[in-house]
Amino acid sequence: RDHDVNADSRACRRERREELKSKYATQLAALTQAGINVDCPCTLWQLEKNQGDVNKVIEKMSHRREKKEKLAELDTKYASQIAQ
Repeated sequence: RDHDVNADSRACRRERREELKSKYATQLAALTQAGINVDCPCTLWQLEKNQGDVNKVIEKMSHRREKKEKLAELDTKYASQIAQ
């Protein structure tokens, strides 16, 4: 029974993603041009949250990328201390 619920939930999410892809097709193209990974579900979520404002999404995603790069840099810098 739980399997059926999970399958329905996945199908529903997939349908919702497809709806959002259609709704924001123009914005997704602009984000692709800006180098944003549009295959990530969070990109669609950000578009929906920001009413399709591409600039806000780029700002959020760039901030997220910078944060990820900074953490990777710190991991490298302190790898020996982390290993102990």
